[in-house]
Amino acid sequence: MKYCFFDIECANCFKDNNGVSRGKICEFGYLITDENFNKIESAEYIINPKAPFDEYVLNNMLAYPKQVYLSAQDYNTFYDKIKRIFELDEIIFIGHTIDADAKYLNDEALRYKKPYFNYKFYDAKYMYSDYSNIKKSVGLEKISQTFGNKTRHHEHRAEDDAFTTMLIVKEMCEKLDMDLMSLIELSEDCAGQTIDGKITTVAREKAQARREECERNGTDHSNSLYSDNYIKFMQFLDGVKRQGEIIPSVLNGKSLTITLNYQNVHYKEMLALIQLLKNHDCIYKLKASECDYMVTKVVLNDDGSERTCSKLKYVNQAIENGKKINIITFEELLEILKVTDKELTQMPFPDESCFLKKRKENNLKKEKIRYSSVEDSTTTIGDILKAKGITI
Repeated sequence: MKYCFFDIECANCFKDNNGVSRGKICEFGYLITDENFNKIESAEYIINPKAPFDEYVLNNMLAYPKQVYLSAQDYNTFYDKIKRIFELDEIIFIGHTIDADAKYLNDEALRYKKPYFNYKFYDAKYMYSDYSNIKKSVGLEKISQTFGNKTRHHEHRAEDDAFTTMLIVKEMCEKLDMDLMSLIELSEDCAGQTIDGKITTVAREKAQARREECERNGTDHSNSLYSDNYIKFMQFLDGVKRQGEIIPSVLNGKSLTITLNYQNVHYKEMLALIQLLKNHDCIYKLKASECDYMVTKVVLNDDGSERTCSKLKYVNQAIENGKKINIITFEELLEILKVTDKELTQMPFPDESCFLKKRKENNLKKEKIRYSSVEDSTTTIGDILKAKGITI
């Protein structure tokens, strides 16, 4: 098996006559390695975009002066060389935000009336997101600095970006003591493909599934616990402060988690619940197997069957291993907190000062990957490996 890391730079991504943004490629850089990340071949193709340059991109991002690109051959000249790469046997394609690069290749195939390249790809951006447990998209240069890579790197020079992507992926594999295929398997959001000009990714399919879930449940998509809401949610967990004296209850000094069936589609209500729990000296935890209380709530699928929650599976496993976890219903939780469902919905949005903008630095440096899925965004890759009898 070989690995191909590639990156693309565009002169512009202006919209066409149909209002669709189309990339005009001016650089294609790639690096092919073996399974141990040893270099097999690499190259950088400087391409005349045969289109106007976006002045901001030209002056602030691209590695070369305008004349270098204008003196080069066009994409049509390099097509066969690029095509050879995508037709190699037993090769995996990896990039940072690689779905965008796949689109640029499709855009040029359309412009020059060339056949599309069909291939599966894997995005290092999502690998790092799972590795670091940072849901916000992080740029290639920033990730490189996090790992302390000191190699020569001109950001937005295609060949350098491809090489840097390889170093980052190699670093993650080494720290986790696993090969790339194992990392891909445990970071499923990174997968995607382009077939006959149509790009699909696991991340987009999950986002669509979440939107449809909100519609089925009659909930507002803006109230789902994803993207910016997830970041705010994590900030609030770090910054929430108790209001007044501790309210005496069975929750004092305990930890609690709530089923994903409720948590993931009730962002505002979850903030209110976390505040109420804090007032009861109770910590809200994402990892269900470490909690004292697991809160369930019945949610039905379209066929009338009860929707499962992956948190409950880990809770039951922990109980079997001797952990004491109390399983209560959502209605029982509200009764303990002395609040109704309606009152919970009407509670004011927390003050901005409660959102801790900077997460604790040691949280960012953990070498534990968190595995993200539609069902369970809190299971770590370590948990999955442990379940398979593998210890990192």
